[in-house]
Amino acid sequence: MAAKETSSVTTIDDEPKPVEIKKGIDIAVVDHGDNLSGEKVQVTIANGVGELGRQSVFLSLNGHGFNVPRGVPCVVPVEVSAILENATMTEYEAGAHGATIEREVQRFSYTIKHLRK
Repeated sequence: MAAKETSSVTTIDDEPKPVEIKKGIDIAVVDHGDNLSGEKVQVTIANGVGELGRQSVFLSLNGHGFNVPRGVPCVVPVEVSAILENATMTEYEAGAHGATIEREVQRFSYTIKHLRK
């Protein structure tokens, strides 16, 4: 008989709560207890330029990580989608007369679809 492949992730607290990691497009989610509202959304993070732009995006919420693959719709807690909305970076451009123009832009290109209950 072949051995059954199992994996688990636990929280970093006194009472770990293991969860099963599923293969495919599912992401591993650890029970956060009262920290989350329970509302879920579907996020799709677009691929970027080069090898780095094709790697999964790691999002962390209160010490719990979510590794979200790019180009694949994934269901995550709404609080995790807020991380994407708040992720910005500063870009600089050359302006008129040698001035530097600074602007804040979104770090990732993404879509969020709110799921009905």
